[in-house]
Amino acid sequence: MSIGSVVRWIGRGLLAIVLVVVAIFAAYRLRGPTQEQSAALALMQADYRPQHGVNAFPLLWFVRSDVPADQREARLEADVDRARRRLAAGESFVDFKTDAPVLGEPPSNDAVLREARAPGCLAKAQANGDAMRAEIAAHPVLVSRAEDFARTDFYWNEFPHD
Repeated sequence: MSIGSVVRWIGRGLLAIVLVVVAIFAAYRLRGPTQEQSAALALMQADYRPQHGVNAFPLLWFVRSDVPADQREARLEADVDRARRRLAAGESFVDFKTDAPVLGEPPSNDAVLREARAPGCLAKAQANGDAMRAEIAAHPVLVSRAEDFARTDFYWNEFPHD
């Protein structure tokens, strides 16, 4: 057997393998998805957003921003659109933040709050009641937002998951 005939046999073998792979692929594509695959795809594409209630995400997204309650939904929608445009332009979404102005409340007094989280925190909070009340009074917007969280029903994040 000459080298030329060996090369021809190798070429025919490779061609046969390629033709078998193409035939299998074509048969699979012509057959289409199975019932189970179609059902799984329908489940993945279903809209699972809750239809009723109050979403906690806009409140959480703007918790440190100066955005009135009646503007949160529209402002969040604008942020989501901006994030989608960034992704479509090939930019990173990792460092994305809202461009809403920062809430004008003073920084938290960590010494008072840390004390309230230590072992025996309830007793310490009661013992330092004046300091705790002063800390809470210094943050009326954050306190009202904490109360708003109690009235939410679900958490649904509209940002792209790409």
